[in-house]
Amino acid sequence: MGFLQKLKEFFQPEEHGEEQGGGVVEEVEPPGELKIEDIDSHLDKKHSEVERDFLQKESIFRNELSNILDKLKEDVRVLEGLDLSERKVDDRLRQIVESGRRDYVSVLYKFIKDLKEIELGKVNLEVNRFVQATAKSHFKTTQIIGKEVEEIVGDIRQIQKLEGDFLSNNKSLIEKRREIASLLGKNKERKNKEKEKLKLDESIGDIQEAYGEKEKILGGIQRKIQETKDSSQYKEREKLLAEKEKKEKSVSEIKLRIGSLVEKKILGKYAYLEEDKEKIKYIQAYIKDPAKTLLSDTDLKIMKILEDVRDKIKENKISVKNPSKAIEGVTIENEVFLEFKDTLLGLNKDIGILDDKISKIRIDLDEIPSERSGIENKIAEDKKQIEVLTKRRDRFDEEISKLSSELRSKG
Repeated sequence: MGFLQKLKEFFQPEEHGEEQGGGVVEEVEPPGELKIEDIDSHLDKKHSEVERDFLQKESIFRNELSNILDKLKEDVRVLEGLDLSERKVDDRLRQIVESGRRDYVSVLYKFIKDLKEIELGKVNLEVNRFVQATAKSHFKTTQIIGKEVEEIVGDIRQIQKLEGDFLSNNKSLIEKRREIASLLGKNKERKNKEKEKLKLDESIGDIQEAYGEKEKILGGIQRKIQETKDSSQYKEREKLLAEKEKKEKSVSEIKLRIGSLVEKKILGKYAYLEEDKEKIKYIQAYIKDPAKTLLSDTDLKIMKILEDVRDKIKENKISVKNPSKAIEGVTIENEVFLEFKDTLLGLNKDIGILDDKISKIRIDLDEIPSERSGIENKIAEDKKQIEVLTKRRDRFDEEISKLSSELRSKG
């Protein structure tokens, strides 16, 4: 049966009232279409009506149960006070019965106490537990005691019948009570979801407000960047940076050309044969960074070293596959080295002048990129969080709408 159908039926009139000790379930006129704002009052009203009827019937049940328990207690006292000393039975059997009776009576007193406070609907469960718990003591007791135990068993059967009759005669009322509790639970769930949705709406609103503030900050940063880029100082600085980059590229190209002038493998072989530590140190520096070594070489020591290399190739002290080609490779004019050196020195001087000019142009953009990046990351986090919370809010919306529709509908 659907939830909305259950709700509808709660507001339909009863065709016939159920009776239990004079109590009758009142007929309820069916209401019109339920509005969501009226659901609480309608459910509370129906709950009060059903609870009132149930409590009336339960009160009658409790009174009848109390009467049976009072009789049971008296019957237990009779059993407890029964004198077994005059019974013409074996002493061993009498001791067994005495032991069984003590246990049986002890559990009976606890059983009576528990039933006075037990929840309606669980009486027979407790009776079944009692029967199982006292099976042995009951058996021992009935070995020489009959009528007194039968009275107790009869009382317990009355208790079983009392609850069985109540549950049978009030089946519809009990079902309605259970189902209205379910409806109240559904309505509570709806209201809880509405509260959660409201919290989500507030959270989304707060994040959106913060998101908007960050967007304004980001907009201000972008304007500042653009204003700076439009300034004559920035344009001049960019021009100088471009010129510096061009000269640095020329430096890189010249360094590559210097590095390719002399085959480093031949210089390595020469250094291996050389005994002069100063020459070895120079050659190692040249192999590692030819351009840097050349710039610091005021005497062009490389020319003397290349001459020694050629001599050793001729003398076969440096082994190469093609001596004439190797000699040609290490035969370089002074002017070549001097030209490269002068060009590098000139470019480095120009780059130094450009650096000095660039450093004098104050452009307040150094911290802006990291500041902009930080704001952009926070905006992205806010956007993602809004998306997550919105999905949750939409899911609550769907669940609330479904519950509200079921609660409003009459089928």
